Amino acid sequence: MSNKRLMLYTVSAGAFLALTPQDSAWAQETAYEVRGCGVNEASVIDKAGDMTIATSVTRGNADLVRPGMPAIKFTYECRAVSNFSKDGAEFSNRCTFVDPDGDRLVGASNGTPKGWQWRYLGGTGKWTGITGGGPGVPDGAYARMSPSVTGSCYKATGTYTIKK
Repeated sequence: MSNKRLMLYTVSAGAFLALTPQDSAWAQETAYEVRGCGVNEASVIDKAGDMTIATSVTRGNADLVRPGMPAIKFTYECRAVSNFSKDGAEFSNRCTFVDPDGDRLVGASNGTPKGWQWRYLGGTGKWTGITGGGPGVPDGAYARMSPSVTGSCYKATGTYTIKK
């Protein structure tokens, strides 16, 4: 490579770095594991043949664990719509997690009671700009308190990035 061309590349790279805003952050992918437990209350909203459509609210606590970082304890609330039939069940939900500082994570999942896919939709404070997600699975169930109230635990793994 000629010295002229090398100098042009060096100047171009220098100009790019000089024009990059000082507060921009390069997003770094972070692996995570979340384990949580909650209490779920469901209500039937419609029936058609063997199909039952229900809505539910789940509230609980979860621990976010990341390699080499302290765990973060969250309180969460999820609202879901589910359909059940002899062929199986599926759901879609939206969840809000609040950390000890009051910062929020908002996400969504879709799937079945055997497994689902989670994705981060956004956040506030230190979680502003979050994206990512991963799979979730049940991690233990508890006895039903009533026909519409039950408790359960879950485990989810994946990665996230935060672009500021």
